[in-house]
Amino acid sequence: MHATQYSLANATAQWFADDHPGVTFTSLEKCLWHSTETSGWPGYSGGATAPNLTVTPDRSAKRLVWRQHFPVNMSSRALLHTHTQPTNGDHVVQIELVGTCVPGGPGLFWPTAPDWALAGIADFAAWLYREWAVPLKSTVTWRAYGASDDWQRLSDSAYNDYAGHLGHEHAPQNDHRDPGALAMARALTIATSELSTGGTTVTPDEIDAVAQRTFEKIFNYTVPGTGVNFQTVISRVYGQGILLEKLVKAGDANDEIDPKALAAAIVAGLPPQLPANVDVKAVAVAVADELRNRLAG
Repeated sequence: MHATQYSLANATAQWFADDHPGVTFTSLEKCLWHSTETSGWPGYSGGATAPNLTVTPDRSAKRLVWRQHFPVNMSSRALLHTHTQPTNGDHVVQIELVGTCVPGGPGLFWPTAPDWALAGIADFAAWLYREWAVPLKSTVTWRAYGASDDWQRLSDSAYNDYAGHLGHEHAPQNDHRDPGALAMARALTIATSELSTGGTTVTPDEIDAVAQRTFEKIFNYTVPGTGVNFQTVISRVYGQGILLEKLVKAGDANDEIDPKALAAAIVAGLPPQLPANVDVKAVAVAVADELRNRLAG
């Protein structure tokens, strides 16, 4: 069964399908990309002009943050529709990129988007291919914003027949030129590579950023109603692990271990709480190295 929600997307912050339900598709043919020309999340008039998903770049963390507004297989509302031939309703999923295609415009300038942002686009494109078989190809021309003509735009019939990735600048019955000269060919190359290797593109910077955020959040987390945080927990778990290893080895030589003595030994072996200025990464590395050594042994 096809997934209708992208796993990385927040589907509660701006969910509009209940107030503005569209047509449900049994298949998808194309993915159409926009740029919002804003630096923050648009309101979309309460959903009246929303796409299926919006994505904003988190430049400090070097990752994309997603919000979903409609199921991917439901017609959304970001295109003009003035002829009998549908635009929003032609088996298309629509994505808005928070930022700009105009030099000097608000937010990220998408035509020169960094590799980590293109990798985020690629991840979605690969997911859409796996779930809905939307082709990882783009046979249209992505032109820089501000061209004096409109030759890249498709006719109604060409749009109806199109399968793959395209932009607002290619949609018939519309006059917007976003997202401009987006490096879609590069993103689709990354997506194709992902599928061939069975992985998801993650840059070293992304790994480091995610690891740091994860360690910090876990390490500073306080169990509700207890006042106990992970500084205490990790020290106790580490101490118990060492002690239990010794007790298990002892058990190999002596099948009978007194449960009360075992409990007393565990309690006695708990180390004190780590100091507040402990190096989180150093602790994580030390624990990981110790576990790796034990597994290898």
